[in-house]
Amino acid sequence: MPKGARGNIEMYVEIVFKTKQAAVSGLFVKHR
Repeated sequence: MPKGARGNIEMYVEIVFKTKQAAVSGLFVKHR
C-alpha cells in the first residue's frame, strides 16, 4: 500500500459523504 493511501481513502469517504448529504438535501427540497 502506498504511504498516502490512507489519506486518499479519507478524502474519498469525505467526498462520498458530502455527495450523499447533497443528494439527501436535494430530495428533501424536491419533496417539499
